[in-house]
Amino acid sequence: MFSRWRNRGSDLVKRTGPILLAGIAACSSQPAAPSGVGLCWRMVEVADQEPDFRIIARDVPNLESCAAQLEGARMMEGKPATVAYNGHFIFATEDQITSALTMNGTRVRIFEAADRRKIQDGLQTLIDHDRAQPPPAT
Repeated sequence: MFSRWRNRGSDLVKRTGPILLAGIAACSSQPAAPSGVGLCWRMVEVADQEPDFRIIARDVPNLESCAAQLEGARMMEGKPATVAYNGHFIFATEDQITSALTMNGTRVRIFEAADRRKIQDGLQTLIDHDRAQPPPAT
């Protein structure tokens, strides 16, 4: 009786193995989020190339702080933006700020709506103050 189930299991592996391997290969072709203690990385996408990551802040204490900096960039640029922090991707869109372990992974909201509004209000104050400053003398 057990040999019959063992053979069925073997057949199942033979049939589904290539599908599973293709899925694993597809996942591995995704760019990995860079990591580094306290580093917040901005993802820059270039057509027909792998994304490029550039450090935008150092000594960032946690993922939420990196996400708040990303929200400032999104507000100033007026378009969605992506950063990485300690091996996690962070995505800021008009609707929400989320995090995932991979580019296409399940995204988890970082801030609730009320907290995000408070962050946006504080960032807008900083942006307005910065814009009101005279340009540096050259």
